[in-house]
Amino acid sequence: MKIKVINADSIGEWAEAKGIEEPPAQELTDEQFSEINEEYEGGWAFDSLEAFVSAFNNDTNECPVPSTHFIRVFND
Repeated sequence: MKIKVINADSIGEWAEAKGIEEPPAQELTDEQFSEINEEYEGGWAFDSLEAFVSAFNNDTNECPVPSTHFIRVFND
Protein backbone atom coordinates (compact mmCIF):
# COMPACT_ATOMS: atom_id res chain seq x y z
CA MET A 1 0.00 0.00 0.00
CA LYS A 2 1.07 3.56 -0.70
CA ILE A 3 -0.62 6.73 0.48
CA LYS A 4 0.35 9.32 -2.14
CA VAL A 5 0.16 13.06 -1.53
CA ILE A 6 -0.23 15.98 -3.92
CA ASN A 7 -0.43 19.70 -3.31
CA ALA A 8 -3.49 21.57 -4.61
CA ASP A 9 -1.19 24.04 -6.42
CA SER A 10 0.51 21.16 -8.23
CA ILE A 11 -2.76 20.22 -9.92
CA GLY A 12 -2.88 23.69 -11.48
CA GLU A 13 0.76 23.54 -12.55
CA TRP A 14 0.23 20.10 -14.07
CA ALA A 15 -2.91 21.21 -15.94
CA GLU A 16 -1.16 24.32 -17.25
CA ALA A 17 1.78 22.24 -18.50
CA LYS A 18 -0.72 19.93 -20.26
CA GLY A 19 -2.67 22.88 -21.71
CA ILE A 20 -5.91 21.72 -20.09
CA GLU A 21 -8.40 23.17 -17.65
CA GLU A 22 -7.60 22.33 -14.04
CA PRO A 23 -9.76 19.38 -12.94
CA PRO A 24 -11.07 18.92 -9.41
CA ALA A 25 -8.78 16.59 -7.46
CA GLN A 26 -11.59 14.06 -7.06
CA GLU A 27 -11.84 13.71 -10.85
CA LEU A 28 -8.17 12.89 -11.40
CA THR A 29 -7.59 9.33 -12.51
CA ASP A 30 -5.18 7.24 -10.49
CA GLU A 31 -2.70 7.59 -13.37
CA GLN A 32 -2.98 11.40 -13.37
CA PHE A 33 -2.74 11.57 -9.57
CA SER A 34 0.40 9.41 -9.67
CA GLU A 35 1.91 11.53 -12.45
CA ILE A 36 1.41 14.71 -10.42
CA ASN A 37 2.80 12.96 -7.35
CA GLU A 38 5.96 11.90 -9.19
CA GLU A 39 6.56 15.04 -11.25
CA TYR A 40 5.57 17.75 -8.77
CA GLU A 41 5.88 16.16 -5.33
CA GLY A 42 8.96 14.00 -5.79
CA GLY A 43 6.98 10.84 -5.10
CA TRP A 44 5.78 12.00 -1.66
CA ALA A 45 4.11 8.95 -0.15
CA PHE A 46 3.69 6.91 2.99
CA ASP A 47 4.32 3.17 2.86
CA SER A 48 1.71 2.33 5.48
CA LEU A 49 -1.21 3.73 7.38
CA GLU A 50 0.93 3.60 10.51
CA ALA A 51 3.58 5.85 8.91
CA PHE A 52 0.90 8.35 7.89
CA VAL A 53 -0.69 8.32 11.36
CA SER A 54 2.70 8.80 13.00
CA ALA A 55 3.49 11.83 10.81
CA PHE A 56 0.03 13.25 11.46
CA ASN A 57 0.17 12.74 15.23
CA ASN A 58 3.68 14.16 15.48
CA ASP A 59 2.64 17.09 13.28
CA THR A 60 5.83 16.80 11.24
CA ASN A 61 6.62 18.88 8.17
CA GLU A 62 6.10 15.69 6.19
CA CYS A 63 2.42 15.47 7.06
CA PRO A 64 -0.20 16.66 4.57
CA VAL A 65 -2.82 19.15 5.70
CA PRO A 66 -6.42 19.07 4.43
CA SER A 67 -6.47 22.73 3.37
CA THR A 68 -3.53 22.27 0.98
CA HIS A 69 -3.07 18.61 0.09
CA PHE A 70 -4.94 15.67 -1.34
CA ILE A 71 -4.15 12.07 -0.51
CA ARG A 72 -5.07 8.84 -2.23
CA VAL A 73 -4.49 5.24 -1.26
CA PHE A 74 -2.95 2.92 -3.84
CA ASN A 75 -2.98 -0.81 -3.14
CA ASP A 76 -0.13 -2.87 -4.54
